[in-house]
Amino acid sequence: SFYHNLADAYLTMGQQVNAFNKITKTLAVREQRYGKNDPNYASTLDLLGIYHYEGGQYAMADTIFRQAIDIFEQNKEFDNLRYIATQNSMAVNCEELGDYDRALLALEKVAAAVREHFGENSRDYAIVLGNQAEIYQNLMNNSTAIQLAEQAQQILQRNGMTNTTDYSSVLGKKALCYDNMGQYDKADVMVMISRGEAYGLVYLEAMARGCI
Repeated sequence: SFYHNLADAYLTMGQQVNAFNKITKTLAVREQRYGKNDPNYASTLDLLGIYHYEGGQYAMADTIFRQAIDIFEQNKEFDNLRYIATQNSMAVNCEELGDYDRALLALEKVAAAVREHFGENSRDYAIVLGNQAEIYQNLMNNSTAIQLAEQAQQILQRNGMTNTTDYSSVLGKKALCYDNMGQYDKADVMVMISRGEAYGLVYLEAMARGCI
């Protein structure tokens, strides 16, 4: 609906007060039109969860995401892209809560849906792999994290996306894993050198490690 899309736009722009006002209005309209157990209502609950997530209220966001997911599942909307988006929101929030097991479970569902809808060679699938890699890195399972990050890296390379923030993010995840493992020379990243650092220690260290 118009108010739902407007609320989403306000969230994207960081206008939290306006976003909250439009979210609550949309929930009221959709409750009256569809009822509280309808996927349309659940999709707006996802926005409310994101609002609380961005405000650092992770426990509140978790409750709301669970409610939205329950509604989707009661309606057997497992292939609904809005359900997948809510599962992804849940995963991100669970990571903030330190609940990595639930985060991985949610991401597995997201990955399966993305494979089905967009394919294993899509940017969307690469992003999910990168998110999974980050969870495993937090769990200090660096070998699994590196495998996932490398899969994501290869997909982005095949799609000609090596100059994107998605690609640099994946490289950063790999670098953190190698750093955790003490394998510093395997950090497959380029060090960006500023003009003032041209003859400094960072430049020399990067050259010694073959990063530039």
